[in-house]
Amino acid sequence: MYDRARRLAARALRAGPGRVVGRRGKGGLDGKGRADDPRVDHGARRGVPAGGARARARGLRRPRLADGVPADPEDLAAASRVSDLPGYLVHRGLSALFGLLPEPAVRAVGRATGRALYPVAGRRAAMARRHLRRILGPGVPDDVVDAAARELFASYGRYYAELFWYRPRRRREVLARTRVDRLDLVEEAKAVGRGVVFAVAHVGNYDAPGIVAAELGLPLLAVAERLPNPKVTEWFVATRRSLGIEVALTGDPLTRRLLRHLAAGGAIALLADRAVAGRGVEVEFFGEETLLPAGPVALADRTGAPLLAVAPFFAEGPGTEVVVRGPIEIPDDPDRRVRVRRGTQRLARVLEELIGTRPTQWHVLQPNWPSDPGWRGRR
Repeated sequence: MYDRARRLAARALRAGPGRVVGRRGKGGLDGKGRADDPRVDHGARRGVPAGGARARARGLRRPRLADGVPADPEDLAAASRVSDLPGYLVHRGLSALFGLLPEPAVRAVGRATGRALYPVAGRRAAMARRHLRRILGPGVPDDVVDAAARELFASYGRYYAELFWYRPRRRREVLARTRVDRLDLVEEAKAVGRGVVFAVAHVGNYDAPGIVAAELGLPLLAVAERLPNPKVTEWFVATRRSLGIEVALTGDPLTRRLLRHLAAGGAIALLADRAVAGRGVEVEFFGEETLLPAGPVALADRTGAPLLAVAPFFAEGPGTEVVVRGPIEIPDDPDRRVRVRRGTQRLARVLEELIGTRPTQWHVLQPNWPSDPGWRGRR
């Protein structure tokens, strides 16, 4: 069973979140090719009838582009559902399989899978080394950086394994294995009565703070990226909801929902160390100017909700150590844009300190600075 779990986990991790397992996608850890490249007939390579024959086999009408007849919208929607299904089924299968394993085995399989994928991870492995070099310093030997990157992949594998293992019935077990450093800061922030904004670092297990917040009477609303595969997105949302974490997806109308949630005394969790949409506030972060999300500081500035920086690190053994720092003070200035920019710079400094204590748990494998190959931020 352990070997089967490891093989399936490797497929999911290689595909990356939202990708269809079994196809090589640009978002996968190997970073090679695109499954949706129109120049490549992937079905023909697998012995599946090409073009119209494959479409007819699925009960779809082939668009007559040569005659100027557009594709039928229902056909396109059906084709999308068909292509989304394998990735979704793999996630469901992994969840079912890991759910049968004891926690020590889940942790071991996840870490082993991450380590095994590191040598074939291509550009993502290279980006991990690049980021770690930035954090560890230019004088650190290459073999030390390489070992740190391998450990980072082990940590990332553990995150996915634990996510697949989570069940509502395990909430008490997860809470018992979670320690909060400076819990008093959360309790003091809650007492203000304006809600709490958590600026979360992309480290360890980012679902743990939500479980803790719900236990403290702080209903958590987490803002998450909408993945390319809508069925996998739905799976992630349902999994987190079962743990007491509500999810708001990027691309949806968010501002009013977030403001209402804070006004009701809830907590908002926002990943704060990477501008996912390519837009943000220009700050210096680990020695180079880049973009970080404006959301955490902007929400706190608008509502008066305390802003706390949170790093949910994995413990050495089972469980999570959630490190809390703050509240982050937002500088006074009549210009709101200046307040947000300066406040985000202060937050960046705190995130640097947190990430720097355990850099091998920082799960950012994408370009994050203008000097990184493939960076697509917009100043």
